[in-house]
Amino acid sequence: MCGRANAQQSWAKGLFAETQHDFGAVSRGSNAEFHFDFKNTLDKDILITKLQTSCGCTQPSIAKGRIAPGETGTVVAKFNTTSFTGQKSAVVTVVFAEPQHAEVQLNVSGFIRTDVVVEPAEVNFGSFRDGDAKPVTLKISYTGSSAWRIEDVRSQFSQLQVSLERRDTSARGISYLMKVGLKKDSPVGEFRERMTLITNEQKTPTIALDVIGRVEPDLILTPASLNLGSVPKGGMISKRLVLRGPEAFEVKDIKCKDLRFQFTKPEGKKKLHFVNVQFASGQAAGKIFDSIEIQTDLNGGSNATCPVSGEVL
Repeated sequence: MCGRANAQQSWAKGLFAETQHDFGAVSRGSNAEFHFDFKNTLDKDILITKLQTSCGCTQPSIAKGRIAPGETGTVVAKFNTTSFTGQKSAVVTVVFAEPQHAEVQLNVSGFIRTDVVVEPAEVNFGSFRDGDAKPVTLKISYTGSSAWRIEDVRSQFSQLQVSLERRDTSARGISYLMKVGLKKDSPVGEFRERMTLITNEQKTPTIALDVIGRVEPDLILTPASLNLGSVPKGGMISKRLVLRGPEAFEVKDIKCKDLRFQFTKPEGKKKLHFVNVQFASGQAAGKIFDSIEIQTDLNGGSNATCPVSGEVL
């Protein structure tokens, strides 16, 4: 009986890329949050009905509880660095109701410092096209010994460009100005990275900061994915995709390996194109799981991809 229960839990745990995270040392008031990403690798919908936390120091949330096959989701664990201080840890329990009951425990921990304040609380570049990111300037204040120093800034995110300037020094403490820029050729999509301040302290030498932003693609496709839902045998369903670009462009071709899809290719060069999609289900029942590829002449040949899903009943 115990082995069966463990098997029921393992399917859900296997969806997550990670199930634990250590924030390290973070400043008071910082926007410390971690995204526990997961993907539905099953052939059925999964449904999350509840998130529970063992400590008020961590607030969990999820944007969407029902995830279709092939889609991804995220459980966000936000560290409450305003109301709590010192070493804290929490267990976030994710409760699944479909395709069968299961629970997954996500573990978070970290140390919230009261003697360091970073303003703004994170490095947030916002949304931008590649090469257009505006640098972010932060003030780092330390209350304590005048001998305290930031000796280095490190990150596994190689796109960052950082400069650091020591400013005010007084009996109350020290402040630094840190300017963070972003190199060109950053990967398209949302990024959530970390940077670490290395200080000359012996006990707690590091301070972690979140680095977030989104590099917008040259082509923006709406919706980003297409769910046809349930389609009866012999049925026909029509959808429309909207494709936007920063300048006028031409749609060269539209393809899908599933030949039940047919498209009306828009003509001419425009900044905005509408792509009509028709799906003729035929007589074969089963899952629909494919992608639509749209080829354009923008910037020498930019493409857009739209995942499609559904089921023929």
